[in-house]
Amino acid sequence: MLDSRAFLIGTAGSSGWYTSAVNVTLLLMNGTSPPDSIWYRLDNGTWTQYAQSFVVVGDGVHTLDFNATDGAGLNEIVHHLTISIDTALPASSAAVVGTSGNNGWYISNATVSLGATDATSGVRGITYRIDGLDWLDYAGPLSLAEGPHLVEYYATDVAGLAESVRSQAVNVDMTPPASVAPRSPGRRERMDGSSPM
Repeated sequence: MLDSRAFLIGTAGSSGWYTSAVNVTLLLMNGTSPPDSIWYRLDNGTWTQYAQSFVVVGDGVHTLDFNATDGAGLNEIVHHLTISIDTALPASSAAVVGTSGNNGWYISNATVSLGATDATSGVRGITYRIDGLDWLDYAGPLSLAEGPHLVEYYATDVAGLAESVRSQAVNVDMTPPASVAPRSPGRRERMDGSSPM
């Protein structure tokens, strides 16, 4: 009975994805006479007789079809494999909404929205923290209180790849400066600020 199998070697990510190129080895698990051979095709290309291991490269979802054939012309049922590769990091970004003042300060409520893209496996989520506190899963816009703040964040994709941490400084000051009325000299205080003896 014909029995061919595929063995894949690559860096395993999450959800069935590889995060590197994948080396493919096809083997016959039993032999018959006349001699057997294995045929394969990648991504619906031309059928090729297998001679040695080969490498699947390129981000995306690839299809591998293969089967064994013996010298008498008997064909094994075709096997179908999916090889999913994602080597590109996701990319996140931050957008701040508020009324801009001077010197990089916001003079109204400031809201930070985080977003991310990943062209291959897709975005799994965004993680963030504010002012060095605990890391949290991003679920919606962040409203910041008065004061200087640092928002750190990064995205992770479905394949398990995470980008480097990014940061966004957000400074909020909604309190007007207090004005101080000039002091008038009292009856017993001279105009030069000295007191009479």
